[in-house]
Amino acid sequence: MNRNQNTDMLYIDEIARALKDRRATIMVGSGFSKNASSDFPSWRELGDRIFERLHNRKPNEKDRQYLNLLRLAGEMESVHGRTVLDAVIKESIPETIEPSEVHKKLLDFPWSDVFTTNYDTQLEQAARQRTEKYDVIISKEDLVYCCSPRIVKLHGSLPSQRPFVITEEDYRQYPKNNAIFVNTVQQSLIENLFCLIGFSGDDPNFLNWIGWVRDNLGSDYTGKIYLLSVTDEVSLPQRFLLHRRNIITIDLRQLFGNANPSPKDIFNCFFETLEIKLKNLKKHWNINSSPSPLIQGDAVSECENVVEKWKQIRGSYPGWVVLPYLERNTLWTLTQQWGSLFHANNFSKLPKSLQYEFTYESI
Repeated sequence: MNRNQNTDMLYIDEIARALKDRRATIMVGSGFSKNASSDFPSWRELGDRIFERLHNRKPNEKDRQYLNLLRLAGEMESVHGRTVLDAVIKESIPETIEPSEVHKKLLDFPWSDVFTTNYDTQLEQAARQRTEKYDVIISKEDLVYCCSPRIVKLHGSLPSQRPFVITEEDYRQYPKNNAIFVNTVQQSLIENLFCLIGFSGDDPNFLNWIGWVRDNLGSDYTGKIYLLSVTDEVSLPQRFLLHRRNIITIDLRQLFGNANPSPKDIFNCFFETLEIKLKNLKKHWNINSSPSPLIQGDAVSECENVVEKWKQIRGSYPGWVVLPYLERNTLWTLTQQWGSLFHANNFSKLPKSLQYEFTYESI
């Protein structure tokens, strides 16, 4: 395994640890919908369809080179009106296709929240088939009554939650018109590890959202942001630029070495890897790292040392409802041996704050 693979695997380890503690959030882009069907348009393909409707011809390579979908959508609205623009979007996105297996696997993980800029209903449909319960938010009013975990539709939703956010003016007005959505994502970025999936490095959805967050919070106040990539569309210069914005690109193709798998295969492998890591974290609890008391030594130093270690062990608890028998016996033995060291005389000599901490951690 090369250095890049090792580094990416460490990042995946970090995502697994955040999921275990339920402090990981994910934002889903249009590229992820293609796992269900190639009929779902990418952001670029949607631009082609709007261009064709506006100009009565398909765009050529020169057109695509300078194509700005947000501006193109604004031109469509100016010429034909918002109703026609929304109709083109609806016609471009299939509504009867079942969600893919990777949509279902995505929602099997304990995300704090799932945000999406997609208009389709793949995530909502998949959520109905999973044991993890997600409330679906399609309007600002829904946020008042629903708690995490949620699927939050940030840019509108089929069949009827419009207008779809797609023009330059929509994006310009979004922080004012949808401040509660922007604040919700910002709060999640402060509190959680944040993943982006189904986005390319130049996706305007992704770029605008990160821009709004940086404008209001700055990079010093956000948690880690990981862009999960399955293609070579994120160039090296883009990676450097994203890294300056506190966004780390994880190349999921590294999981396959030199093979050339499909994006769906890559996502399946990623979710399987993440699931294994999450299960291993839940099974493992290193109680044996608790130090044993010395026969002779400074009581205060020893007590401070064991209290700090017990805090770390407690913080790494895997979340079992009932502590397994072997771990319970080990924990009792390791805790009990400190009782003889801190009999009444020794214990009373400790600072009061240390007495409280020792008692709390040992119970």
